[in-house]
Amino acid sequence: MKRLGLVLLLVTIKFYAQDAVDIGTPARSPFNLGGDIQGVIQNSVNEVTGKVTFSLPLGTIGASTVSYGLNLTYNGQSAFKNGKETNKYNPTSVVGVGFSLSVPKIMVDNKGTGTMEDDDFYLLDGGTSSKLICTNKDGLTGAETWEFQMEKYSPWKIKFYKYNLYYEDDYWTIVKEDGLTYKFGASASTSKSKESVIRWGNWIGSSLQSGGTQQTIVWNLSSIEDQFENVSFQYELEEIAQSGSVKQTEASYLKKISSSNGASIQLTYGTKGSLEYYEPHKEKVEPDAYQERYEKKYLQSVSSYNNANELVSTYNIGYTLNGSSLNTKRYLTSLTQTAYNNGQSEVMPSQTFDYHYTGTFKGGIKTITYPTGGAVTYNYKNKFLFNNYSNQFETSAFSQPSGYMYHSMFVSDNYGIFVYRTENKISGDKYRFKFFRVWWTGQKWEWEEFTFPHLMLDPSTVNEGGPLKDLYPVLERDYYGFVYDKGTAADIYLWHLENDGRTWDYYTTTNKSIGSTNPRFHSGDEFVALQNYSSGELYTYVWNGSSWNYKLIDQGSGKYYITATNNYIMSLNEEGGTDYISGVGHTDRYYFHYLDAQKNWQSKSWSAEADPYIDGTEAPSYFYPDNSIIGFVADDNPELFLRWDTNYNLTNVDNVLGSYNDSSPMVPVGNGMFTIHSSFYKNPNKSARFNGVNWSVSALPSANNSYYSKLNFGEDIMLFQNNPSISGVGYHKYNPNTNSWTYATLNSNYSSSLNNYKLSTINSDFIIASNKIYERTNLGVLSEIGTLQYDNSFSYSDGLRHSFVRQLNGGNYQGVYYYINKETGLLSSINTGSNICFLHEVVRWEGTPLLCLQVLFG
Repeated sequence: MKRLGLVLLLVTIKFYAQDAVDIGTPARSPFNLGGDIQGVIQNSVNEVTGKVTFSLPLGTIGASTVSYGLNLTYNGQSAFKNGKETNKYNPTSVVGVGFSLSVPKIMVDNKGTGTMEDDDFYLLDGGTSSKLICTNKDGLTGAETWEFQMEKYSPWKIKFYKYNLYYEDDYWTIVKEDGLTYKFGASASTSKSKESVIRWGNWIGSSLQSGGTQQTIVWNLSSIEDQFENVSFQYELEEIAQSGSVKQTEASYLKKISSSNGASIQLTYGTKGSLEYYEPHKEKVEPDAYQERYEKKYLQSVSSYNNANELVSTYNIGYTLNGSSLNTKRYLTSLTQTAYNNGQSEVMPSQTFDYHYTGTFKGGIKTITYPTGGAVTYNYKNKFLFNNYSNQFETSAFSQPSGYMYHSMFVSDNYGIFVYRTENKISGDKYRFKFFRVWWTGQKWEWEEFTFPHLMLDPSTVNEGGPLKDLYPVLERDYYGFVYDKGTAADIYLWHLENDGRTWDYYTTTNKSIGSTNPRFHSGDEFVALQNYSSGELYTYVWNGSSWNYKLIDQGSGKYYITATNNYIMSLNEEGGTDYISGVGHTDRYYFHYLDAQKNWQSKSWSAEADPYIDGTEAPSYFYPDNSIIGFVADDNPELFLRWDTNYNLTNVDNVLGSYNDSSPMVPVGNGMFTIHSSFYKNPNKSARFNGVNWSVSALPSANNSYYSKLNFGEDIMLFQNNPSISGVGYHKYNPNTNSWTYATLNSNYSSSLNNYKLSTINSDFIIASNKIYERTNLGVLSEIGTLQYDNSFSYSDGLRHSFVRQLNGGNYQGVYYYINKETGLLSSINTGSNICFLHEVVRWEGTPLLCLQVLFG
């Protein structure tokens, strides 16, 4: 973190009203400071972050009680990164490095599905993001309205008009304390206030297939209204016709703000140079298959008109370009006002801005010079906060408890759980166990001890991390838990990270009836479900933001196979009988349970729809779920894909893979790609990619069953080793532009002595294949960018932008952490030395497995 010092003075801009009362522009002499110059200067520095923050008013517009001020906002918190990092990772906004022109909007995380029941909505306003929580769904004849509240409560009435058969729909209203109504996405045919992606049924992805429909992902502010007057907003959309004539939004720009009294503020844009932005995919001239979003324009001027449509004022914005290649950055350097009155115009002296264009503080604003000649200069200084060269703890250091020995560990993205066992048996053959949760706060480690209340057997060898008898875990990003099988009943233990990011909620419940077979947890987005094979009882627990909501779903007796992900649970009763929902008998019974927008469970029967396509099952069958498609390896059936519509009705049972051994698993990747492979050596058999309409399927050559294939997956690509037709690491890649597959090898030969080592991995930036490193370019090419110093003997990636390699130098190991430097765009590395060991392919420091993972990938 950098601490700020500043000198000289800061001057503010005042407003005065023009003759037309519904338009306001900065005054001709905007530098009346008043008496407290020091206070004004200090207000431009955020005391928490030490960064410069201020706004530049460009105009106000109003009608009656409604008004809106258009401002440019400078944020020093983001300016340093914006100035330093390449445009691939951090392009400038429409108003240059550090500045933004923000208008309130509502955005959605649609999870790659067309249904809105699993969506997360956020209100973005002034650089802050607030999650919206659905509290009610009103379904009337021909209409459906959802009600929301802010996650951090505010007394606003928030409604989403999801559907209306007779009137406008798909827009939002927020009524604030002052009675003003803010509309988002309303009157879209004229305001162009909605931004869209294309969906094919319930699936959203990369495709050029026809038959898609638009789905809104951003609702921009479209009007502010009181009982009689309003201020309205119009936008300019950059759209690509991707599925026939159906368009996807590439970018949106505020174009005009109008008052119901006739006044307006109009914005004019220029086109950025091609190096000022990064197009993620350039394999094909637009329209291509990728639904990309990036800005290609910058703001040139802002003009204000009174209610007689007379030009009152124009701000012309000057820029300079600095840097080269993808480090080319646009800096706002001047703001010049021209005032108009009775056919005359006067150009005011400019307000100018200077920056640090190089060095540690690149991107930070250096000096603001005002038209009067006064200036404010900001001097920056780095302040030491902490170092992370050694493990530091919030309280006492974590250490092995006396009388206990390390047994095993569980690892998730944000935490690790160390399991310790008493050195000696406590009762009979049973031991006492302690669980230590360790998590990173951003500066230090915290840990918490939990002594498990039951004594347990330990069938595994200590330090090999084997499973504990009768204990079954669930591990997700922000929560985890255990179920302990006591025979015919089970105890449940759940922990969830609180909103403060530091404390954990603890919940337990005991003696849940589970029958005689082993229980299992199944989990999705903020829920867990406990089930066992011989019972139809689903014990579900849904996190509501502060605690767990419990519900029992009783599906009736039978033998069940289930899966879960996202917001749903898929369940098969292979004994058949009477469907508990429809009351109709079926050979097999299929149930689909999903959480709606209010986080309430809804259940549907798929039995009747599945019957014509799926023969009765009599042995284990397995589901492999993605957000909108489920892979199904069914007993006595070919391998299938299940698809459903936005109302969760089963619509398609796709038979495109053929039949394989029922023990062969599928791997779903990226909401549309599945690969089926052998269960033991993991040799890939076929890959299938859904394109919104049908499947593109590609078989791979027969594999060498002497060694493991070591599969790795990324977006529309799979890596594998040890195939007889591939000398080295091979890849199988899908191209959505051509709806076809490529099967090829990389220049990555390795010694046969390393056949059983995991020598390849993928992240979003690059691929490691044996001793070579390849970048995935936006031209669709795998381009070699580096070579390991020594032989690769193990590779691991976090799936984001970082990969770790254990290299073998003679008989010695050393670890190297690879990443793309966002400031240079070049491959970079950190040598972690020889103090790396491996246990079941989990990277760890000696004796402290998680800490290494967090240092490397945290």
